[in-house]
Amino acid sequence: MWYKAVAMWRSYHRPLAVSATSGMTAMFFFETVPAEVSNNFRNVRLAFFELRKWKQAIIIKLYRSSTLTVPWIPNRSYYMPVSSSRLPLSMLIAQKRFCSRHPARIQPQFYTHYHSGAENVSHPVPTLKSTQSFNRAFTAGIQASNRLTNASRVAQHIITALDQFGSLYFDIAGEEVDIETDPSHFYSRLVNAIHDAKRRVILSSLYVGTGLKEQHLVEALSERLKSVSDLQVQIVIDYTRGTRGVRSSKDLLQCIAQEDRGQVFLYKTPKLSPVLEKALRPPFNEVVGLQHTKIYIVDDVLVLSGANLSSDYFNHRQDRYIFIKNDDVASWFASLVQTISNISLQLSPNGKILSPQIDPQNGMAIAGHIQSLITSSRWKCSPQSGEAVKRMNEARTNESVERISVSDTRIYPLIQMGIFRIRQEEESMSAILNSLPNEAHVDMATGYFNLSEAIQKAIFSSKAFFRIICASPEANGFLGARGIRGHIPAAYTYLLSSFLENLPSTARIDVEEYTRQNWTFHAKGLWIRDSASSCPAVTICGSSNFGKRSADRDLEAQAVIVTSNHTLQKALNDEVEKLSMYSHSITLEELCMPPRRPAIWESLATRVIRSFF
Repeated sequence: MWYKAVAMWRSYHRPLAVSATSGMTAMFFFETVPAEVSNNFRNVRLAFFELRKWKQAIIIKLYRSSTLTVPWIPNRSYYMPVSSSRLPLSMLIAQKRFCSRHPARIQPQFYTHYHSGAENVSHPVPTLKSTQSFNRAFTAGIQASNRLTNASRVAQHIITALDQFGSLYFDIAGEEVDIETDPSHFYSRLVNAIHDAKRRVILSSLYVGTGLKEQHLVEALSERLKSVSDLQVQIVIDYTRGTRGVRSSKDLLQCIAQEDRGQVFLYKTPKLSPVLEKALRPPFNEVVGLQHTKIYIVDDVLVLSGANLSSDYFNHRQDRYIFIKNDDVASWFASLVQTISNISLQLSPNGKILSPQIDPQNGMAIAGHIQSLITSSRWKCSPQSGEAVKRMNEARTNESVERISVSDTRIYPLIQMGIFRIRQEEESMSAILNSLPNEAHVDMATGYFNLSEAIQKAIFSSKAFFRIICASPEANGFLGARGIRGHIPAAYTYLLSSFLENLPSTARIDVEEYTRQNWTFHAKGLWIRDSASSCPAVTICGSSNFGKRSADRDLEAQAVIVTSNHTLQKALNDEVEKLSMYSHSITLEELCMPPRRPAIWESLATRVIRSFF
């Protein structure tokens, strides 16, 4: 039986308020039940340690045994009765993190009941299969955390900054992460993985091209669907970009939609009203908002990239490609893709467009779904990953502990969906940049330099040194485009010159432009290291360009990767140095001189429409 007590401040002896928005938990252990606890457990005053940065507001429940537990998490409860002992606060925090991040080691066994406001609420109470298994897992989790924070100063600062938000993370081994730098290798590895797919293929991209390589990829996918009875395929693209042209992505993917286990979704931003859709003809209807995530999953392998599935990105368009072989991480991103699918149009076998499962105009409901995904450790996998769900629910403690015991890399997923008021990436990026020490060195890449106000402010106020790599006009994908789009490279030149003009005197920022003959530049992300002479211990990779439209209009997904694995750190260093090989420094004076100086009308137009590109 559980008994309710009230948490009291040690100094003020005043009860804590119960907050329905709290997402944290904590545990406190005593060798014996405090003497002041009477037999009837009423009017109990217990010391509560304030963890201000996690904003806990908790109801305490007292177990009849000698273990005192503070377990309350609204909607996502974990109750963890374990062997009683006196633990320092730092270990309690580590235990709290470990329990909430590794639900695969927990099994629901019974329910408890508590009173919350005017409602009585019942929640499942997961407990570990055995105290011995928990102790092994807990110790392994602490060792993994220590490896990360002890190996790098910037890692310690960044982990602390992200934990303030209660950010979801996954601890994995550095050997599970592989950095690819060549676009042709990215294509070949993706196609080979599809040829060997057994369980699921999930592709989330802005669009799929219609060239020979894209056709080969889709044909491989279709053939694999027919030959493997358990394979599930899910493809998500943007509606406006995916239906553009005489032969579009939608047309190419029709063969997948015709398969029983193939699904094709087209996200259409709710901001594109019928009036706007008629007024803005392609491609200008794409400025309103896009499905911009680039998430590619084959079985237990996740590829995070900024590259679309198009010939340019398979040949001579430089981007980033991070392969992560971990089923838990892949399944989380699969659940994200499923969430986007639920608010997207679906391509039917006969070519008709079906309405979404959830009306994208219902912003509050969608925001709730997404918020629960990014704040809860008990996230739900997509239907396509049923086997993954089954495996995660199985008792596999020994295997998991062995994996955690060698983990030296932590992955924090980040989402930015400003249209649904989800600004996790922007908030986390600002916290990361503001937390960096004076000696830290940051490399930042973006194919389209148009920083959001929040990120620009964080860069200006950061103590770290920055090297920013962006596309030169020759490496901009819009160079030579017809009509107004051909002036976009000049617009980015204006934005870059404005950034340099506004640099504070204390800022330490160098800017380089990527120029490589017959290549365009589309790489985006951050590499963060302790000093200029060390290898990066942290990287951020995904679809976001850190710009105005990324923050406010598009759907974006990426990840923060923190590692103490020396091989992975060297691979990250080689990746950014390869970009730097084709980059050269640029100054404000050069940007203000012909032929780089934009025309007056180009500058004025950029000020007006900068949030659209």
